[in-house]
Amino acid sequence: MDYEISGTQWKIVNLIRRSIYRQEIFGMLSVVIFLIIVITCFFCVIVIYYTNGYIRNIQKIAEGIQNYGKTPEAGINIAMDEKDELYQIVRQFRSMTVRITSLIEELQQKNRDIQEASRRQRHAGDFGQPFAVQCF
Repeated sequence: MDYEISGTQWKIVNLIRRSIYRQEIFGMLSVVIFLIIVITCFFCVIVIYYTNGYIRNIQKIAEGIQNYGKTPEAGINIAMDEKDELYQIVRQFRSMTVRITSLIEELQQKNRDIQEASRRQRHAGDFGQPFAVQCF
């Protein structure tokens, strides 16, 4: 096939048929698309695997928080590897629950002290009738 370049005496001559090089180009394109699909699927599997690990740990933390809300006196019991990134959340929550428990106990003790003081004050006035002092 010859192609003339306008305004010149030059001609472009193709020595290779178009169908031959198109076949190789489309063959290479098929290989590239296949590799892209394989790499994308591999990447998606890795992302899903790690995401599921985080989701499981977050679900454990949420379950531990719900259980603490139901029975705070039992404390919090979340089994998690200390090397996990989310372990810091669990550790902070544990220290927070210990602090909350101690504050609740302190408040209950102060309420008992107030009730005892109130009871003593009521009984202090029950020793009989007030006596009158006569002046001469």
